[in-house]
Amino acid sequence: MKLSIRLDLGASLTKSAYQWVMGSHASAPQYKTFCSAVQRITSTEYERGQYADNNTSLLSIGDEYWSAGENARDPVTNVNLRQPKCRNAIAKILAVVGQVIAENVPVDSQSELHIDLGVLLPLNEMGVPLSCPAV
Repeated sequence: MKLSIRLDLGASLTKSAYQWVMGSHASAPQYKTFCSAVQRITSTEYERGQYADNNTSLLSIGDEYWSAGENARDPVTNVNLRQPKCRNAIAKILAVVGQVIAENVPVDSQSELHIDLGVLLPLNEMGVPLSCPAV
């Protein structure tokens, strides 16, 4: 099974187009939007699932914890359009890909999953390392 997904990491909205491929058969393209807010949270908030719902993902990256989506405490109204898109890229990518997989792949699935990922960034950010937000 393969997930082919393309992400546009917009300042106010993360947009995705994805398609499932099994052998020579591909599903119809599907689309998902996701709030672009990303906020660092405590390990306690992460463990309690304090910000988790269908529009928010909780992420653990090493010993750092993040909320990405609508319930992130970073308000969308404070979005800076000049802020590099790559700044929050890893958290946004993991949040959207994780939700797409969670919504479509049974938890007990034994299938091997391959991901074909494309990330759209402005031309001036090509080659810039992707990262999570600074504390």
